[in-house]
Amino acid sequence: NPNDPTGAYMPAKRVAALASALPERAHLVVDEALVHFQDAEPPDSVLRLTDALPRMLVVRTFSKVYGLSGLRAGYAVGSTASTGLLDSISPVLGVNALTQSAVSQALKIGGAEIERRRAAVITERARLMEALHELPVAVSHSQANFVWLSAQGMSGLALTNALRREGVIVASGGPLGAEDHIRATVRNAAATERLLSALAKTLA
Repeated sequence: NPNDPTGAYMPAKRVAALASALPERAHLVVDEALVHFQDAEPPDSVLRLTDALPRMLVVRTFSKVYGLSGLRAGYAVGSTASTGLLDSISPVLGVNALTQSAVSQALKIGGAEIERRRAAVITERARLMEALHELPVAVSHSQANFVWLSAQGMSGLALTNALRREGVIVASGGPLGAEDHIRATVRNAAATERLLSALAKTLA
């Protein structure tokens, strides 16, 4: 949450309603790998629900906005009532010292950089979404660092290959569950212009 690949975001109020409606035997795990890229509500909105919802866990990663994907590091947040569940899913050998050191340093010095990256994605995503509405594509409202779109009459693979010929790399939607879609990452202004230009040329 936000969803990958659509970019859809479920607000904390809806997450709480879902968690409350689950049977007693069920637990809800909310994957917030991409949460820093959404601007629908404060990034800690769902985290704040954990004390009131003991059968809900929120998991996050340092692979996305922090850029530490090689470390495969993340964390889970739950209430004190979920200690047993957290213990049951924790790594058997724990987390190695190198990863712990890198994560600790990122948390100490990364605040301003994380905010800069977050703001850059939010700004560029809004510009890209607005421009895409002027092209013959269907695009989902995204709260992630990518957009999910389709072009009538073209498969996702065909559109992916056409854009690649223009020097733009996107992910075909087939492996992600939708043969007619592509997923394009939000990067910077120059990348946005390349994507828009390639789409306009391909769909002309």
